[in-house]
Amino acid sequence: MVVDLGQAPTGDAGTPSPQPVKASELRAAAAWDLLCFGLAAKDAVPSLIVALEDDDPFVRFNAATALGRIDWDATPAIPALIHALTNQHRWVRFNSAYSLELLGPLANDAGPALKAAMNDSDPDVRRKALEALKRIDPDGLIEIH
Repeated sequence: MVVDLGQAPTGDAGTPSPQPVKASELRAAAAWDLLCFGLAAKDAVPSLIVALEDDDPFVRFNAATALGRIDWDATPAIPALIHALTNQHRWVRFNSAYSLELLGPLANDAGPALKAAMNDSDPDVRRKALEALKRIDPDGLIEIH
């Protein structure tokens, strides 16, 4: 499977679209659709990591969600998800914490960033960071204050 979330479609010659669709909407939809494919979407992980830096917050939001839902060893995505915990959009931060939660102990390196996210201005992000820490470290070895 070859996936490139960064390319805008060229469209069919002579077939006008009833409504123009923005390339960012297609990238967001592609990222969202990938989470449904599970392990079959593992080849898309590098593109999803890049999509975490997209200009459109919906692309970042969906990429963050998809990275946690693709059932694989997500080690390459963890640094990007950690970085996304400081994104300006609260739902990107929330979904990054959610994806790290889904990755469980694989995301152990995210402990310090999740602890910092517990001071986020958004209560949903704070709650999700705590839930992620509990799943990543069920024995409580990462101090939570």
